[in-house]
Amino acid sequence: MSAPRTSSHRTITVKREGGWYAMFRRLKIMVDGNQMATLARREEITLILPPDAKLLWGAMDWAETHKIDLRNIVDGDTLVFRGKFTADEAANLGVKPMPFEITRL
Repeated sequence: MSAPRTSSHRTITVKREGGWYAMFRRLKIMVDGNQMATLARREEITLILPPDAKLLWGAMDWAETHKIDLRNIVDGDTLVFRGKFTADEAANLGVKPMPFEITRL
């Protein structure tokens, strides 16, 4: 008799909280270069990550947020994107990473 087959997929919740930065824009949620979803302000989604997923980040046009290493993210975790005010024009224009704080709950 063989052992039961288990899935290595992980299901996580991704939230986008309020904040002034890009408040009228949707944030693309990227995993390893593939768009998995979009989030409006104060929206949340459930994502099923591919078994080999390595990085998650947000994107708008050419600009991106910092990237999150998914190796330490476990099934059931929640990641929260929170837009922050910045006077840094390079961040506002997308030359530097977009001013989003990404936290794991």
